[in-house]
Amino acid sequence: MFTIGLPTGIIINIYAPELTTILYGKAYDSAVIPLRILSFDIIAVFISITFAQPLLLLGEEKKYLSIVACSAGLNLLLNLFMIPWYGMIGAAITTVLAESLVAFRSWKAIKRKVESTFIKEISEIVLISGTAVLLMFLCMNIFHWNLTIAVISFIIFYSVITTYWYSNQIKTIRGIT
Repeated sequence: MFTIGLPTGIIINIYAPELTTILYGKAYDSAVIPLRILSFDIIAVFISITFAQPLLLLGEEKKYLSIVACSAGLNLLLNLFMIPWYGMIGAAITTVLAESLVAFRSWKAIKRKVESTFIKEISEIVLISGTAVLLMFLCMNIFHWNLTIAVISFIIFYSVITTYWYSNQIKTIRGIT
């Protein structure tokens, strides 16, 4: 899940102005900053899923429910203060904070149950995403690619690098390397 959420969040963050204009027009330029903030929520949600699924598999539904309920309560409480002061930007910030809390607490809960929490693998995915973004920007600057070609190049770079990484992971699991 994390391999999908991280690049999606990165792409949406980078191209928030273009996406907002394409989807809603120039009249919604004020939505760019909240969209950029919420792009981090995409990443947090996919991290949450990465750690929540093993919790559910281990029969820790009540623990996960308490994590989500606590986060929802925090989101509600923070929204009471943030929305009047900061509007949609405040709402976006509280959403990211609440979902990040779910991700962190799910990680802590799974860490108590199993030996590995895949931190090494997640770090590698972050490195892969960063490499794909860097390659995309290099190609945009060197070859003067437009937005569509740049996003397609990111998807190709990311897919190729991730496929290579996954094949190495499978070899390691099977004891081939």
